Amino acid sequence: MKTYLILSIFFISCLSVAAVPTPQTQLDIYAVLPVSPEPVVTPESIAKFIPTDSSSYTDEEKWIRQVGKRTIKAITKSDFVKKSSLGKTADSIKESTSTEIKSSTPTHSNEIQHKVKFSFDPYNAEARMRYSGFFNCSAFYDAFDGDLKVELSEQIDDTSIKIQHSTSEQNSTLLLGWTW
Repeated sequence: MKTYLILSIFFISCLSVAAVPTPQTQLDIYAVLPVSPEPVVTPESIAKFIPTDSSSYTDEEKWIRQVGKRTIKAITKSDFVKKSSLGKTADSIKESTSTEIKSSTPTHSNEIQHKVKFSFDPYNAEARMRYSGFFNCSAFYDAFDGDLKVELSEQIDDTSIKIQHSTSEQNSTLLLGWTW
């Protein structure tokens, strides 16, 4: 009899707890913001690879070279390539080919210190050279476009004189400038 009494009290207590109303959560459907995926292809992502200013490219060969150059640049800047053995090799080439040569430190005020700095960037196929001493000179070569730029500059008192020569497949330019 005690067992029946205990079981009946237990069931009554369970029913009474179950019969107590609980507060309902009200969902407002207008409070939920719709989530849309970001577009995979955007005008900015296309511009990374394809030149959008077609008026500056007179022939399709130069345009195709620009597409190749931009594509290679974007791929080589990715973490996947930088962490690969190819990326590590390119980084070691870049570090080992960048060097600076200096003459001894001048002992007199009228002596000139000469510096030559070389660097090569295998990712962008670019080579640079800078000289400072009697005058300042820099040279830049872009292997993708076949462009060569050489610039000579000299500061004489308050006047700066600059001569720049640029060559590409289609033209050659010589510029002379000075500021005072």
